Amino acid sequence: MGVINRLWSIESTFTNTGAMADHRLPLRSELGLPFAMALDAALGGGAAPTSEFLKEAKIAEYLRVLVSELKGNHGKAVVVAGRRQSPAVHALVARINQSIGAVGNTLDYLADPDGDRPSHLASISQLAADMAAGKVQSLVMLGGNPVYDAPADCDFAAALGKVATSVHLAEYQNETSLKSSWHVPRAHFLEAWGDVRTWDGTVSIGQPIIAPLYGGLAVSELLSMLLGDEQTSEQLVRGTHESLVGNWRQNVHDGFVANTQLAPAQVAIGALPQTQLSPTQQGGTLLKNGDLEVTFHYSSFSYDGRFANNAWLQETPDFLTKVTWDNYALVGPHTATALGLENDTMITVTVDGRKIELPCYTMPGQAKFSIALVLGGGRTAAGRVGGNGDKHRVGWDTYKVRTKATFDLATKASAQGGGAKYELASIQEHWDIRAGLGVANSGYIFRDDGDVNAKGLNDRLPKMRPDGSDEHPDSLIKVITQDILNTTRSGRPRRTRGSSTTSRTPATTTAPARAATRCSRRRTTTATAGRWRSTSPRARVATRAWSPASRRTTCPSSAARRSATTARCPGSASTGTSAARPRIRRSCTSPSAASTASRRRARRSARSARRRTPTRA
Repeated sequence: MGVINRLWSIESTFTNTGAMADHRLPLRSELGLPFAMALDAALGGGAAPTSEFLKEAKIAEYLRVLVSELKGNHGKAVVVAGRRQSPAVHALVARINQSIGAVGNTLDYLADPDGDRPSHLASISQLAADMAAGKVQSLVMLGGNPVYDAPADCDFAAALGKVATSVHLAEYQNETSLKSSWHVPRAHFLEAWGDVRTWDGTVSIGQPIIAPLYGGLAVSELLSMLLGDEQTSEQLVRGTHESLVGNWRQNVHDGFVANTQLAPAQVAIGALPQTQLSPTQQGGTLLKNGDLEVTFHYSSFSYDGRFANNAWLQETPDFLTKVTWDNYALVGPHTATALGLENDTMITVTVDGRKIELPCYTMPGQAKFSIALVLGGGRTAAGRVGGNGDKHRVGWDTYKVRTKATFDLATKASAQGGGAKYELASIQEHWDIRAGLGVANSGYIFRDDGDVNAKGLNDRLPKMRPDGSDEHPDSLIKVITQDILNTTRSGRPRRTRGSSTTSRTPATTTAPARAATRCSRRRTTTATAGRWRSTSPRARVATRAWSPASRRTTCPSSAARRSATTARCPGSASTGTSAARPRIRRSCTSPSAASTASRRRARRSARSARRRTPTRA
């Protein structure tokens, strides 16, 4: 039997990883640096920071147990830093992994084959600056939608207007295509040949499954046309592989080129530079409005906005919030209470002087005073589903507050509530008879009686009463509860299914019938109009019941129904009168509560009934 892994997660916003973690700590993203410094110091690294949040009881205990488990599992653990964390955090994590023996056991480093390439953020920022300065006369864009999702302070649309000739290769005519001189339809990746490298460097071949439906071009085909050597994507990929790696047919058969993975790199962690913490990183978890943290997250159904015109994906609920279609601002209950932000209302978030108004979703597990803005909404040229022009939009364009300096993480942000009501389409609360979510003056989520769901509760539940009277739901629940109790209480009327009439067991019955009746008060099986309803699982399997219509045994299971025999109720077998036959079907199990003499009489009566009754065919 194997050993179960243990997963620890420290994050500002609930993710699928955090939901699956054994131990999860909600913490602002900017506090990842001082937390990594404290973890490194506890494992024998540099000096520990003096941040106030590390002294809080929950965080201190979390850190203490985490250090203990890492030390106790030397060579069997690994620490991973998120993409949004700074280079300083990644350097600290590399030293932590070295100290816990992860390198070579649970972690391998691979050399970047293109390590000198600038980052995507640096590249597009420099390109926008050169375009705005008039240094670019012709521009070819292979995919993407920078007019929509480039950093807001790049003002890519205005810079593109200063380029004399611009060509955009894209699958759809999006916002960037409308601003370009030429739009070229791009073939889907399943319509063209291509090759890629996997995470470990293995070269893989992409083979199409259909021919281009609308005459689209692959990236390689457009580049070959621009170079004056027009070829198909298959010719280009095959020619490259035959000249470099050979055996084209074998590689197509396998789907990858063998022995092309990158070799593990030997990494030595030296001394790290001194890191300066900001005032909010040195403080606690509580902040004032104006010092808030804002992070940006991709949508689970439209990603960065590229799939906004896919209605099937728009209808797919978010993994954790269960919201469909719209994007929103994720706010924790404690933060919402402190700042006066209401769930399902419009709030205004200000980041680096730029403002956006969007709905607020109160999310348990969101780190205190950290707001997460979901990307992918507010498209103006996605299509008739995802947004087409200013008249029809889905969601809000959160890219408008995402700048070069705040691309992944923003500080010194603020949020104001008091906006109009906006009910997000959350399937988790769809037709929920409870009241809706709201935020009171406590740090928790509560159910607001003034919500539309509470109104629906008042509108729908009174109609469930048989007499159709308009009664308060609380009183209705009491009535329903009392009816349920009456069905199992001795001597009370029992309501049959599909009928409002009740009947009592006749008082003029024989001793065996009374004995069976006393037993059936504890285990009762009721059937009306051919349906069974049992209060005891044992009664469904092990009892025979009296049927006043056919005078045959009715069994709840199909196997028992096929082999069942006709039997009379012990009470009716002794008397033969209609008064001795209860209208409600009662089980004939052993009357353990009756006296010894009554039990003997009941057994004799049952045997006599079986001898007189023929077996069902």
